Amino acid sequence: MMDMHKQRLSHHMDRNLILGAAQKMQFFIAGLAVIIMIYLLIYPFEPTQLSNSVTLLLLFIETALMIALYVNRRFLVSRSIKPLDCHSRVISFILGLGLGLINYAVVMDFLAQDAIGYMDVFLWLMLPLSIIYVSALITFNQRPLYFLLIFIPSIITFLSLHILFLQHISSHLNSLIGIWLVTLLLAVMIVFYSHLRMRWRCLNHDLLHEKNQQALKIKQLRQVVQQHRTEIESMNQHLMRYQTDLCFTQENAGVNTWFWDISARQFTVSNEQFDLNLKYDNGQTRFIIHPRDLALYRQKMRQYLRGQSELFELQYRVKKDDQWFWIHDVGKITARDPVSQKPLQMIGIFKDINEEKDVHQQLRLAANLFNQITEGLFVLDKDLRYISVNNYFQKLTGLKRNQLIGQPFFSSRFSQKDLLQKKHEEILQQVSLFGEYRTELQEQYMSGNKQSIGIRINRLNNTEDPAATYVGNAVDLTERKQQEQRVSYLKQYDLLTDLPNRFYFHYRLNKLITQEPPCSFALFRLNIDRFRLFNDLYFNPAGDELLRKFAERLSQYCNNALLTAYLNNDDFVVALQISDANNNVDHLAQGLLTAFQAPFHINGQEKFISISMGIAIHPKQGTQVDVLLRKAEDALLKAKQLGGNTYHLFNEQSYEHLSDKIILRGDLQQALKKKQLVVYYQPQVSSTTLQVVGFEALIRWQHPQYGLISPNIFIPLAEETSLITEIGQFVIFESCKQLQIWRELGFSDIRVSVNIVAQQVLRGQLLLDLDTAMAMYQIKGDQLELELIESSLLENSSQVIDFLSKIKERDISISLDDFGMGYSSLAYLSQYPIDKLKIDRAFISRIGDQKEEAIVNAIIAMGKAMGMSLIAEGVENQAQLKYLQQHNCDVLQGFYFSKPLTALETTAYLSQYKHSLVSHSLSQ
Repeated sequence: MMDMHKQRLSHHMDRNLILGAAQKMQFFIAGLAVIIMIYLLIYPFEPTQLSNSVTLLLLFIETALMIALYVNRRFLVSRSIKPLDCHSRVISFILGLGLGLINYAVVMDFLAQDAIGYMDVFLWLMLPLSIIYVSALITFNQRPLYFLLIFIPSIITFLSLHILFLQHISSHLNSLIGIWLVTLLLAVMIVFYSHLRMRWRCLNHDLLHEKNQQALKIKQLRQVVQQHRTEIESMNQHLMRYQTDLCFTQENAGVNTWFWDISARQFTVSNEQFDLNLKYDNGQTRFIIHPRDLALYRQKMRQYLRGQSELFELQYRVKKDDQWFWIHDVGKITARDPVSQKPLQMIGIFKDINEEKDVHQQLRLAANLFNQITEGLFVLDKDLRYISVNNYFQKLTGLKRNQLIGQPFFSSRFSQKDLLQKKHEEILQQVSLFGEYRTELQEQYMSGNKQSIGIRINRLNNTEDPAATYVGNAVDLTERKQQEQRVSYLKQYDLLTDLPNRFYFHYRLNKLITQEPPCSFALFRLNIDRFRLFNDLYFNPAGDELLRKFAERLSQYCNNALLTAYLNNDDFVVALQISDANNNVDHLAQGLLTAFQAPFHINGQEKFISISMGIAIHPKQGTQVDVLLRKAEDALLKAKQLGGNTYHLFNEQSYEHLSDKIILRGDLQQALKKKQLVVYYQPQVSSTTLQVVGFEALIRWQHPQYGLISPNIFIPLAEETSLITEIGQFVIFESCKQLQIWRELGFSDIRVSVNIVAQQVLRGQLLLDLDTAMAMYQIKGDQLELELIESSLLENSSQVIDFLSKIKERDISISLDDFGMGYSSLAYLSQYPIDKLKIDRAFISRIGDQKEEAIVNAIIAMGKAMGMSLIAEGVENQAQLKYLQQHNCDVLQGFYFSKPLTALETTAYLSQYKHSLVSHSLSQ
């Protein structure tokens, strides 16, 4: 207790000392400002010689002192002790730093001007510092901390300067400085010691005075207390009895009382937190009564005050500590105005029923959740008999609650009592050991419901219901099981063909290879010939339908196969067992070829296909999955090379050739990017004038390793992929670019013929490529000619007709290449807008043979009759030239006139023979 008094008095004393020191601080700051001004005025040099840095520093400190004086005054007015103390400390420390800076600046200024000696400099410093220190010591004798904050920074600067110039200072001056410092320190110690003694004396005096005052007050209070003690004790006895009874009753009942002085509008609650001034109809009640309950509260209170009910009673929510809680409130009027009978006072009690409401709400929520949750929930007694089930469990089992309550668990599954008892013992054992029982089963209830059910049972601990021992849930796993089966199927089978996919095939094939004892089988790789063309002509839905029916027929024919699978695109694989003694691979292959000769019905039409097969033998040609698949694929490529509709058994000799082909296919993908493809041009001359009328654009591949590769080698490879479209696009743009160059050189009447294939027509990109190239290089349509092979026109589809019509709209000529060598049909010659027929070199090379000449004559005659021009390619000698001239073939092309030339060679060729006959005509 004494320590607390000391602390309080010490705090009070510190407060007074801070205020006093702050008041004195004003005078000290003002005095220091005057000293700085005097410093400026009595500076021992002329004002014009005063250093700018010293002057600015003094002026800056003078300004800072004025600001500090103003701020200190504001804090004194507000009498804010902590801010005032902090401000005084900061000002004291800043003053100390300022004095140090002034010392440093003055010394450096004096010494820089070399006007006076070191002794005079330090004497000039010691004089004002002594005045300032004595003033500060006197001013802040009650707050030594302020003095120290001024003294320490400034004296450190002084001592630093002294040490810095120690070698230039005489011993007399050093002694004088030492005496000066010792004197200062002794003065500080004396003042500090006096301050401490004075503080303790004042503190003891205050404590003694306070004790005397307290003793006097206690004596007076004792006299008063003694006078009233007798009266109070008698009253307290009665009050204590009533209060004890009331508190006991309220505490046990959880009841609080309230009193409402209606006339004074004072509402008092036994809990101090509810001591409020309220009037029930003035709107204040809305701040403590829940908005949803406020209208009912006012209605009930108004009815009671008007005498319409005998008692006010209501359950509603009120706010306490920013939270709502429920109370049960009962009140009654205790006083009325004798004249008007208006209610004057009302008393009542209320009880906190928030926990009861929460419990009831949780019970309702639990009951609702129990019945609404989409899991079957049930409660069992110690004998594993149902005592409660929710709605979903009834739905799951197909049984009503009254059909389940009291029945043993699993009674719907096990009809025999011994099996039921055994199952119950298993459950009890599992629950006792692990705390729960889990199982999954295919359940068929007596209602007929058959489902996959997940069961979980747990023991109830510390339950208030002695009958409830176990709780469990049942989950319908039927859909999940179906999804798992579907996911498993999707991982292993292809949806389109319903055959094992590539991943499952690899797994099955690996098991087949590694099984013991090993078996011999032939691995067939099957492809549908020209499936890409079929897909382009009839579109993807028809292609998918063909794949489905192909898979059905393959599965039916190979129903005894070790393995049948679909890899991708039109790639199928079959593993058929063979005997070591009688290798029947050829018989199996012929059977597969025959099986697919029957037509397929696609979109109501009969479609005939053929297949190519590659075969590898296990274990003779490989005992690993990758090796067998690669060799079967290599054999498949060989079968395709033979024209399709056949099979090929893998052998090492064909493998080497196919390896080169595969390498070329990979290199071709990089040829366009690396600009290895080059366009050559072969002249086309008029048979009558022998003048150059155009060129055929021919693609060549300048391979970095194999040199110049003929298109007969790499074009079939390109047609197997989408690269043929990119190559065709390249030829079109290069040809148009070359036409622009020739036009600028004066060759404006030249036409270039470009070869296109079915893929370019069907992909729909060709028209855009033509329009873009013609616009980019400003080429007219009559300068271009498109050469189509006969297979491009096999199908009289609307797409092909529409494409050719749009070509003619652009004034581009159309010629039919290799006429008579492919699937020629006279019907489409009249259906399509063909301008020229190109006689294949195979017929031209055999001119001299009467039968072959008859064919050439027939082609020329037919073309002339249909209004078409004729072009003969492969002209290599003068006899062929004369024959074609005699039979009115319009245009000639071949090595007799020129080989295919590069762009530069073609330009030179044109320059040499411009407006003249070719050299061969001169010899005639």
